[in-house]
Amino acid sequence: MAKQSGIHQIKGKVGEMSYYKQSGVAAGLIRSINPSMSGRVKNDEAYENTRLNNREFAQACKIASCLGRFLSPKYRPMILPFSQSKMAKDVLAIIKADPTANASWGFRGLDTTNLQIPVETLNSIAKNTFADLVASVEHTVDTSQEDYTDEITITLQSGIQDKLSSYGATGVLIRACVDFFIYKRPNRATLSDAQVRGREFVNVEVDVTNYTNPVTLSAVFTPLPTLIGGSAEAYATTLVIMPYREVGGVKHILQEACTFACEQLSI
Repeated sequence: MAKQSGIHQIKGKVGEMSYYKQSGVAAGLIRSINPSMSGRVKNDEAYENTRLNNREFAQACKIASCLGRFLSPKYRPMILPFSQSKMAKDVLAIIKADPTANASWGFRGLDTTNLQIPVETLNSIAKNTFADLVASVEHTVDTSQEDYTDEITITLQSGIQDKLSSYGATGVLIRACVDFFIYKRPNRATLSDAQVRGREFVNVEVDVTNYTNPVTLSAVFTPLPTLIGGSAEAYATTLVIMPYREVGGVKHILQEACTFACEQLSI
């Protein structure tokens, strides 16, 4: 049933018209529906290639959605408009370049021999340049204990004080989010789609007001159990840099000044 979302704009289907809204677009959008095409696209032999393309596009959207969950907090002013669409497009290009031998159209995916999380796709949607605030990041992962530890050393840019002053910031919160990524390739023999899971599952945060010395963080996380059934796993750490302005003892995040970067961990 269609729903009214404003004084005039409705949301949903009415007759052969679909009314909807899109992130980043203020006005409501309308498109026509061709009722005779739905069944043909799903079943007609003439649309076989369309269905194969749709499979790979759907997989790209799943991975893009997973990458979006790596970012916490996810303030709208810190990311580019249409971020999910941009990431889906980039991931789709990676899927189409699948190096796996005899990978079939519609069932291409990520290489699971040495699973690489497409972290650069996530990094590409940052509105502000991470390197403007951070000079270098070093990860040292200790896997000798039952719980793993990612020791992170962050060196801030020498000119960060001037940059923060231009924002009116009085300090910076740095959050490290350790993320997991589970992936299983699509299978042509069983006509099964790709399986994608992932999100941030532990985070640590530090308040920085002295920008001269390197900043250190220790993120302790429990590794996933051994996966079966052809699934592969990988881990990444997302650093979120959040300048803030303290007023009356309250730290207000300057969302438009935040930035982030994600890096896969070597485990």
